[in-house]
Amino acid sequence: MSEIDYEELIKSPLDDEKQTPDTAWSVAVPGAAVGLLLGWLLTLGGGDGAEPASTTAVTTSRPPDAAVVSDFPPGYGELAPDLGAAGTEVVLTDESTIVAFTTAAQRGTDPVEVAWPIGGEWLLESAAGTTIESTRVVNGRFSASAFSVHFPPQGEDTTYVQARLIERWDVEHVTGSVELPFTEEPFSIDEPLSVPVDQSLTLIIPRLDLGSFLGTVEWRTVGANLGTTVQMTIRLFDAEGGIVGSYERFPEVREPSEEGTLEFSWSEPFPIDQEGAVTVSLEYTVGVVTSVPVSLAFDLTEVPVGR
Repeated sequence: MSEIDYEELIKSPLDDEKQTPDTAWSVAVPGAAVGLLLGWLLTLGGGDGAEPASTTAVTTSRPPDAAVVSDFPPGYGELAPDLGAAGTEVVLTDESTIVAFTTAAQRGTDPVEVAWPIGGEWLLESAAGTTIESTRVVNGRFSASAFSVHFPPQGEDTTYVQARLIERWDVEHVTGSVELPFTEEPFSIDEPLSVPVDQSLTLIIPRLDLGSFLGTVEWRTVGANLGTTVQMTIRLFDAEGGIVGSYERFPEVREPSEEGTLEFSWSEPFPIDQEGAVTVSLEYTVGVVTSVPVSLAFDLTEVPVGR
């Protein structure tokens, strides 16, 4: 015969606890009801013509303490304004010690409006008290919500306790456009374009090729200390200013650089028709990387280690 007490097994843990109301309303409403009932009974007891007895039900209640709601999911710490991060894994390779992170927007904020940092300077601390500096930060190729920090390789028996961010790289975006006369495809520029982005930054486009299906833009920037990111959309317009079509590319999260190449595809439904286009417009967004000194620590004691 089994000695398992099935009645005890299925009993709710609340059965042995004193039940308390969820809100102040659950205290005040029954109290008021008792007061009304008592007054009604006393009125009946007074008989016809008797003055009804005056009675007042007094209830006092204290609202329950407000639950503490974290700005970020459990285990996440502040990485940037409105943005949290948590270490998810430490990966050991022959070339690097890699700490993988995921990020989450603060409760109540729109993730689209959050300024996601794209890099920085980190320190990795071990249980033995050693500290090493990061060599690079790699962002998720198609998602801003994942990144990894790379450090010099250490021994496999090293236990890591925390990663500290000491310098965060934020991005300030500057948008603009430049227009060129469009004849027909294939289209290309004869000489580099020089586009002033702001007073200290210039976007240079040495190559722009547009075909029926695909397009290519090579770019470089001058005047940014920590590099830039560049996104672009290319649109074709007719003589009346109506849009004929556009070349677009899937946006990627890229590390800051001084130069790069963008590949485009024609985004309009097939069959492709560029007839009537007289203007090509390059709409660009340049992300200028800036350095912000910080002192933020992320616990790694419970983070799994793999190879």
